[in-house]
Amino acid sequence: MLEMEALLLDLLQHRAVLPEFARDASYAERDELLLRRPLGVLNSALNGRDYLGSASCYCTATSASASGIFCNSRQGNSAE
Repeated sequence: MLEMEALLLDLLQHRAVLPEFARDASYAERDELLLRRPLGVLNSALNGRDYLGSASCYCTATSASASGIFCNSRQGNSAE
């Protein structure tokens, strides 16, 4: 997931965050192409599921993200 973070942020910036005059469609298109494979793998793993892991684990994507934030904050790192 960390490998995708920079691509996702760059894609978000050039699709929505930056002012229209500063956006570069070629950056967004590049990011989309580079994200196809890893997001495809993730999508395949989650296809037909509402959660990550087993039913007894019940770990949603939101809770997985939150756990990363909490783990970093316990170590004294800020999760920005």
